[in-house]
Amino acid sequence: MALCAHNANGASPEVPPQPTLDQYLAARIQGNTPFRSLTSSATRDTAITQGFLSFRENGQSEAVYREATDLFDTVFSSLDPAAVAANPPEQIRSRQASILDFAKGDAERLAMRLGAADKQRVERYLQSVRELEQQVKANPPAIACISPERPAVTRDMHTQTKLMLDLTIMAFQCDLTRVAVVQYSNSWDVNYGKYDLPDGCKDWSDHFISHKLDDNDRATDLDGLGRDEAMRIANARVVQTSRFKARRFANVVNALKEAPGASGTLFDETLALYCSENGDGDSHSRKRVPYMLAGNGGGFKTGRAVDAGGKPTGALHASILNYFGQEVNEYGSPASGPIAGL
Repeated sequence: MALCAHNANGASPEVPPQPTLDQYLAARIQGNTPFRSLTSSATRDTAITQGFLSFRENGQSEAVYREATDLFDTVFSSLDPAAVAANPPEQIRSRQASILDFAKGDAERLAMRLGAADKQRVERYLQSVRELEQQVKANPPAIACISPERPAVTRDMHTQTKLMLDLTIMAFQCDLTRVAVVQYSNSWDVNYGKYDLPDGCKDWSDHFISHKLDDNDRATDLDGLGRDEAMRIANARVVQTSRFKARRFANVVNALKEAPGASGTLFDETLALYCSENGDGDSHSRKRVPYMLAGNGGGFKTGRAVDAGGKPTGALHASILNYFGQEVNEYGSPASGPIAGL
C-alpha cells in the first residue's frame, strides 16, 4: 500500500494497477548497475497480499529473496576470489552470452506465432533475459568493493532481516544496484518472544497487537478488562512494537552513514523510506499514515517533521521522485503534486 500510489479503480485490489515506487525508479536510474533492483523478505508467506511488495507493469510481481543466503549467492558470489580464479570473467561472460542469445532468439521467433496475451507473457520473459544480459555485461565492481562473508543459515526472522539489510547496503556500496526493498515480514509472522518488551508484547504477533479490540484477530487477553483500560494497554503495545522496528531502521541509517560512497557516505547519496501498510490496524485505514525519510540523496534535508496536509500517497511519491531528478508535477491516482515543504 505504501509503495503504490495508484488506486485499483476496479482492478484486482491484490495487485497494483501501476508499478510500485521502487520499480518506477528502478526503470529510470539503473544505469550500468547489473541488478535493476533487489527485493527481500524474511516471510515465507507467498500469498500475493502478504509476501510481495514490489510490482512492475501489468501487476507483475518482482522476484523476492526469502533467504539471506540466496541474496548473497545471487549478488555477491561473483566477487569471490576463488570462484573468479577458477572461472575467469571473460570465459564466464562469453558462455553466458551465447546461452542468452539462443534463448532470446528462440522466444522472439515464438512470439511471432502467438496471440496478444501470450505475446505479453513472452515480452516479460524477454525483459528478464535482457536484465540477465545487463548482469553478464556489467563491469566488475571497483577494487574497493570487498565481498562480505556468506551469511549463516537462520530461521529467526529478525536475524534474517538484519542480514538482508546488511547485504543490501553492501550491494549499494559496490554499485551493484541503486534500488532495493526489504520487507520486515508480513504482520502475522513477526513476534517478539525473545525480546524484553513489556505489556504482553511477547505473547502476540504484530497482527494481533495492531488489531487491538475491534476485530476478530486480536489479542484476547484484554477481553475481560473495561474498554478504556483495554484500549490503553493495546495502544501501549503498538507503541512498544513500533519503537522496536524504528530502532531497526535507525541501525540502517547508521550503517549508511558509516559506508563509504562515491562522494562521501551512502547516507549522502541515498534516500531511505521507512513505511507501514496502514495507519490503523483495526480499520486498515490509510489515513494519517506516518512515514520516515532518511538520507541526503538529491539534497534532501533531514531533521524535520512535515505535515502532508491530507494529501494522498501520490504526493509523497511525487516529492521523492523529484529528489531523484524525475521532475514530476503530480503522481498517482488520485493524482497529487509534491508535499509543500518536503
